[in-house]
Amino acid sequence: MSEKKSSPIVNNEEIERIIEQLPKIDYFWNSYQLYQWEGFWSTLTTVNAAMVFKATFKSKPNDVLLASSMKTSSTWLKAICVSIMQGNKEEEEDLLVKDNPHFHVPTIEVMHCYSKTPTHDVYTMPPPRLFHTHLPYRILPDSIKNSDNCKIIYITRNPKDTIISMWHFFNNRKRLEDLSPLEEVVENFCKGVHPYGPFFEHVLEYWEESKKMPQKILFLKYEDLKIDPKKEVAKIALFLGKPFGNEEDLEIVLNKCSLERLKNLEVNKSGSIRSYIHNSAYFRKGVVGDWKNHMTPEMEEQLDKITKSIPKKMSEKKSSPIVNNEEIEKIIEQLPKIDYFWNNYQLYQWEGFWSTLTTVNAAMVFKATFKSKPNDVLLASSIKTGSTWLKAICVSIMQGNKEEEEDLLVKDNPHFHVPTIEAMDYYLKTPTHDLYTMPSPRLFHTHLPYRVLPDSTKNSDNCKIIYITRNPKDTIISMWHFFNHNCKRLEDLSPLEEVVEYFCKGVHPYGPFFEHVLEYWKESKKKPQKILFLKYEDLKIDPKKEVAKIALFLGKPFGNEEDLEIVLNKCSLERLKNLEVNKSRSIFSHIHNSAFFRKGVVGDWKNHMTPEMKEQLDKITNLKLQGSGLEL
Repeated sequence: MSEKKSSPIVNNEEIERIIEQLPKIDYFWNSYQLYQWEGFWSTLTTVNAAMVFKATFKSKPNDVLLASSMKTSSTWLKAICVSIMQGNKEEEEDLLVKDNPHFHVPTIEVMHCYSKTPTHDVYTMPPPRLFHTHLPYRILPDSIKNSDNCKIIYITRNPKDTIISMWHFFNNRKRLEDLSPLEEVVENFCKGVHPYGPFFEHVLEYWEESKKMPQKILFLKYEDLKIDPKKEVAKIALFLGKPFGNEEDLEIVLNKCSLERLKNLEVNKSGSIRSYIHNSAYFRKGVVGDWKNHMTPEMEEQLDKITKSIPKKMSEKKSSPIVNNEEIEKIIEQLPKIDYFWNNYQLYQWEGFWSTLTTVNAAMVFKATFKSKPNDVLLASSIKTGSTWLKAICVSIMQGNKEEEEDLLVKDNPHFHVPTIEAMDYYLKTPTHDLYTMPSPRLFHTHLPYRVLPDSTKNSDNCKIIYITRNPKDTIISMWHFFNHNCKRLEDLSPLEEVVEYFCKGVHPYGPFFEHVLEYWKESKKKPQKILFLKYEDLKIDPKKEVAKIALFLGKPFGNEEDLEIVLNKCSLERLKNLEVNKSRSIFSHIHNSAFFRKGVVGDWKNHMTPEMKEQLDKITNLKLQGSGLEL
């Protein structure tokens, strides 16, 4: 867990190994496959380029990145920015007459240093560099996100017009008999399955960051640019540090960049910036509300519902919590889902993580409605990484060494004393505790990723989080035994090869694992006073040191060595395993308490995994954790 940065990903073999494990689907447009990486869908070429870009790109002072989802008017924004940056220099040729805007502002994931389709080399571009991306905010390299001197301009558009523009754009590349029906396009869009999708998550990531850093990120809407181009273009120029000296200069740019002029320039009527896309394809109507000429009332209703049901609105005002079961069901209907081999159930993907329908439903309500209280303590973990042990330790520390009180760990399983919040009866129909009747300080747990935690938990200075993780190979073995033990008949046990394959794809309950770990890790580095990051292996190697660290973090430091030893003895895995409550009862109707205590051995994976599995996991671990400073 050192701060030292690891080497960038440039090993094609490692990239290919990761791509082999990614979820993929057959996409109806152009009959190609889309791959899912870091929660977004795109082509194999784009994903490969994005990996290299994220790992190796270094921003320079005064870089300007234009960003957008697909078909939200990036071509127009590029033209405007080119014209502003060029200025009103009479002696220079108008760049927009010379070449298509996509030539002057290349999309970075198709540059030849990241892709095999050459346009420009980013490292030979003169400063200030002006380039573009369709990638979501989370994929941007840290050197862009963390640079005070690199600016971002993001443009978006009404989703219905976006769909119609996308529909025409892709159909333009197909034979007449192969045109994709609009119904199919709308359905896939609502599921988030389209190039660079999901659309709403893409928009909201940039929106939220623009509210935090308005001096760094300018957020634009196509409709505003159409209604009042003078105001919006002046805003862009000011943001770029190129304010217009007078009204005349502004009018020159507006005239140069009018959609009608751009559409009729010879370079946009006869050339091709890319071999498979004619320049004219980037200029169609540009009309606000063109969707009304194509969509049925049913499509309109479907899109309006999913747009309104996105938990955070593009407004300063917080949206109402999602508590309407009908709204939740509508969202869930649109989520990607897969048949999962363990217990023959389906996993749904929401907010970039996979879980059961019950858990996703509970997580939605939890995220939207939960209000933290002072001194709340949230334990967090991916599954099978030591949460039961951590619960026992925290219960014992919080109880203290009070001789007159009964040892809580003898009375009930640790999962009773520290309920997992998405399994509470307030959010779920499986009763354990009611969250709002728990005495303060409340001690509870979640397997949910950091991004899904309610704002009241993330933003509270008084709510603490303790996160525990584990070597992914031991995590897999523990998961394999746990699910096979509890969910399967002997003849139906899942082979380890299948478990490893799905794990590497990130398709398992609360997965992907590495993204789960890294979110908490990065936040713990930013806010060490709020988030304590633990590793199971450290707890095994030096329990005295780690338990003392936990107690100090909880504001319950041990007064003497004896008190520390009492907690260590109470919470030893051997003792917990042999307590009667953990041998004979069940905290959950379908899981016996004994299932939570198996071996707890570090390195048990060596007794089960083949060298090929080890190599596969080592490669993906190194690749996923590169540059983070975290070692597992």
